[in-house]
Amino acid sequence: MNNSVKRTKLSLPPTESKVMWKPLVDYKGQYEVSDLGQIRSLQSGNIVRTQLSDSGTSYVTLRPLGSELGTEVCAFIDELVAKAFLANPKNYKRVVHIDGDLQNNKASNLRWNTDVVEAVSSQPVIANKPEELCIPVKINQSGKPVVGRRKVAISIRFRLRPVVSGKGYHYTHPIQTTIDKSLGQKPSLPAPIQIRITVEGQEDGGFYLRWPEFEKPNPLLPWDGEVVTVDRKLWDQKERKLKGRHSEIIAFNDELRKTELCLRNILLIQKQRHKSGIGPLPTVRTVKEEYTTGQPPAYSGIGHAQLSSRDSLLNVYQAYCKFLLSQKSTQHELSANTLDKWEYGLNYLKRYLGEIGQREIRATEVNRNFLKRYRLWLLQIVVGNPTQLYLKKLMKKSTAAEYCGKVQKVLEYLQDENIAVDAGAITMKFERSKGKSVYYLAPEHIDRLFTLEVDKFLSPALWWIKLMCLTGLDYKDAKLYIQNRQAYERDGTEGRKIVITRSKKPCNECHIYMLPELDELLSQKVPKAYVLGYFNKKSREIAKLIGFQQDFTSKICRKTAGNLMLRRGFSMAGVAGIMGHSNVTTTMKHYVKTDGALVDEEYKSIVFKRASNRPFSQIHKAA
Repeated sequence: MNNSVKRTKLSLPPTESKVMWKPLVDYKGQYEVSDLGQIRSLQSGNIVRTQLSDSGTSYVTLRPLGSELGTEVCAFIDELVAKAFLANPKNYKRVVHIDGDLQNNKASNLRWNTDVVEAVSSQPVIANKPEELCIPVKINQSGKPVVGRRKVAISIRFRLRPVVSGKGYHYTHPIQTTIDKSLGQKPSLPAPIQIRITVEGQEDGGFYLRWPEFEKPNPLLPWDGEVVTVDRKLWDQKERKLKGRHSEIIAFNDELRKTELCLRNILLIQKQRHKSGIGPLPTVRTVKEEYTTGQPPAYSGIGHAQLSSRDSLLNVYQAYCKFLLSQKSTQHELSANTLDKWEYGLNYLKRYLGEIGQREIRATEVNRNFLKRYRLWLLQIVVGNPTQLYLKKLMKKSTAAEYCGKVQKVLEYLQDENIAVDAGAITMKFERSKGKSVYYLAPEHIDRLFTLEVDKFLSPALWWIKLMCLTGLDYKDAKLYIQNRQAYERDGTEGRKIVITRSKKPCNECHIYMLPELDELLSQKVPKAYVLGYFNKKSREIAKLIGFQQDFTSKICRKTAGNLMLRRGFSMAGVAGIMGHSNVTTTMKHYVKTDGALVDEEYKSIVFKRASNRPFSQIHKAA
C-alpha cells in the first residue's frame, strides 16, 4: 500500500520578467513607481511599505527628501501609478480598477475615467479570486464564520450635525450647490458634517469638516476652508457617505476617504514622534489639535520622573504653567495676557482649596463634583481691580467657565503623560454668559465723525479713528501701515489696496481696498500716534461729541469698518478677508450684525439696478 502523500504546488501568477520604473510625480529624485504598483525609495533602495484603508484601497506614506519629521503625506497607489504610466488628455480625476480588485494596482489594470456606469467596477470583488489563492477563515463549532470586534488605534466617523427642523445650517458650502445642480434638483437645506474620532478608546465630542470653497481640499492644509454641508436626503448614515453614483458624489466620497487617511496618518506620525522622544503620547486631543491647526502638539519634555499620580493639583498646575512659559520664542508661544490669566487661575485655585482645607488634594482625585463646587465658588466671589471692589461685581459665568477649563487643561496635561485621570471631568461642559452685543458707529455717528471739528488736543485721535474706521486695522497695525505705506500698498484687480499681516495671532493677512474717503484722509498731514491707553481716553471724549452712548475703544473702530464694508456691498466672506479672520463665523459672531441701515442700503442698490436694467420705463415715466 502506497502511503505517500501527493503534494501539489501552489499555483501563483507568473512573475513579470521586466519591471518598468518611473520617477514619482511631485517626488522626483526621491521615489520611483513601477508598473506593478510598487513604490521604492531612491535613497535607501527599499520598497515602501503598503498600507490598507478601511475601503480596501492601498496607500503609502511618503515624506519629501530632507524634510522634517511630521511632513509625511498619504497617497493612494492607484493614483500614483496612473499619473506615471497612463495618459490623461481629458484631465480625468478618477482612477478605475478594471477587474474590480482595489488592491491590484498594476498599470494594465487601471484607467482614467469619470463615467458613472464604469466607475461601479471599482467595487471590491472577492468571488473571482483563483481558488489556489483563497485563504480559509476560522469558523466556530456551528460552522459559521466568527464575527468579532477588535479595538483599533483610531476610529473615524462622519455624521450630520443636528439642526432645527425645517431650517438648515446658516451657511451652504459651494460643493453642496454643485452637487444639487449636477443632480438637477432645487437648492436643498444645508446640513453640516462633523467628524468624531476615537483614539485608544477615548472619544472626541466632534468638530466640523472644513474644505476650501472653490478649490480641491489640500491634504497638507486640512483645517483650511469653510464648514462642509450636504443635502440630508443624500446622506447615508450607515455607510457615512453620500448615496448615489453620480461622478460628483463619487468624487465627494473619495475626498472623505482622503480625510480619513489624513487623520490616520497624523496618529501614525505622532506615535513616531513619541517613540523618538520628541512628542507627547498620542491622544484624541493631540490628534484633533494637529488636524485642526496644522501644528504639532506642544511637548513639555517633562516625563514621569517629575509627575506622578501622587502629585497634588496645585503642583501639577504650577508644572503646567512652567511648561507654558518654556514655549517662549516658539510657534506655541502664548501672549503675556494669556499667561497672566493662567496665573490668576492659580491664585483663585489656591484660595479655594485653602478655604475648603484641601490644598493637598491630588490631581487624580479631581472629578465632576469638584469642578461643580469650584465653579459655584467662583460665581460668588467679588472681582475687579482694587479701585472697583466697592462695586461688589461678581464673576461672570463665562469667566468662571474659563477658569474651570484651565483645571481641565491641567488634567489633560497629566493624561498626555499617560497618568490616569477622571475622563468625565475633562469632557464636562459649563454654562456660559450670553454673547456680547456688537456695537459700532451707526451711519449718523459716522456722518458726525467726518464733519466734526475739534481742537488741537483731540484732532490727532480723531484722525486715527477715521483711519481705523475706513480700514478695519487694529491700532497697532494702523501705526505700522502709516510708518511704511509703500510696503503694504499694492495694485489689486479693481484698484489700490492694502495687504498687511495682522500682529495679533494667528497673524492672518488682510486685503483692504482703499476707499475714496481713505485717499482723502491720507492726503492730510499724519498726526503723532498716542500710546493705546491715552488714545482710548481721547476716543471716549470724541464719542461723547458724536452722541455715541457705548464705551468707545479702538475695537469699536474695527467693528465699524466691518459694518461699513457690508453697506458698501461686500459679502460676509469678503468682510472676513478684509478683517483678516480665519473664517466667516468669527466675523458674523463678533464683528458685524444686520440692522435697518444695512437693509436700506441693500434696497437702494436693488432699486438702482432694477431701474438701470429697464431704461425704457424711465423714458415712459418722463413722457
